[in-house]
Amino acid sequence: MIVTRLNGGLGNQLFQYAFGRALAIRHGVPLRLDIRDYRHKPQHGLLIQHFNIEGEFLTASNAPAVPDITRRTKWQRWLWNFNPTHIRWVREKPFGFQPQWLNLGKAVYLDGYWQSDSFFADSARTILHELTLKTPPSLATQEIAAQMRQSRSVAMHIRRGDYVSDPNVAKIYLPLTLAYYERCLNDWAVDHRNVRVFVFSNDIAWCKKNIRWSQPTTYVDHTTALTAHEDLYLMQQAECCITANSTLSWWGAWLGQRPNHAVYTPAKWFYPNTLNDQHLSCDGWVQMPCDPSSNSRSQTSSHAA
Repeated sequence: MIVTRLNGGLGNQLFQYAFGRALAIRHGVPLRLDIRDYRHKPQHGLLIQHFNIEGEFLTASNAPAVPDITRRTKWQRWLWNFNPTHIRWVREKPFGFQPQWLNLGKAVYLDGYWQSDSFFADSARTILHELTLKTPPSLATQEIAAQMRQSRSVAMHIRRGDYVSDPNVAKIYLPLTLAYYERCLNDWAVDHRNVRVFVFSNDIAWCKKNIRWSQPTTYVDHTTALTAHEDLYLMQQAECCITANSTLSWWGAWLGQRPNHAVYTPAKWFYPNTLNDQHLSCDGWVQMPCDPSSNSRSQTSSHAA
């Protein structure tokens, strides 16, 4: 049995599900989802239940004993794994894709973020099928989705919130200025006429006040943190997706449904010497430098390079 710990926002939940699901498929074993982190109403709520996932939430009756996630020291993991009757507790350390993770066995407890499509490449088609909405979107979302499908639409995700207000987060994630978004938009608009922009953000008021480009712009302001799955659904309808350094828009881009779907993503997500972003961009995505004064130029990602 594979058990994967879910924590964080929807984008994190989907990465954690995808790696656990890929391992479960590879070994032909059940997948269980540990949702204990959401008992005390964390900043980001549990939302993965809105998708057609294949995996049951962990209960006392459907899984073996699992680690105490409030005691996550190296010593506690060693003690846990020393007992041969325990499911193996695996913590992602360091952050980022490492090929050895693909060799994990069929009885593991996954404790990490697993943020790369390399973790589930061999099951990508299955996961693409499963990460479709089970919960019908609201009428407002359906109306905007229709507008996006009928236009040269660009889904633009501008994340602020904790990236701006939380010092511990702000010292890890590189800030993305509006210049980054405008350069992505202009690059795509060179070959596309009648472009229409749809802005997604956890600070829509700031976006309305500060965005000044000439393209017609719709601000998606009817959704909240509790309906982020609808934001994700809408991002998939766009012909072009400009992501933030955020897992929510990463998934909006990866799940994109349009023919000739284009994706722009930051060339760097994190400050140097913090986290490894080497495997975050997918093949074919355009990696745009975050700093407009940088001499580096945008490039198309290729894992084979």
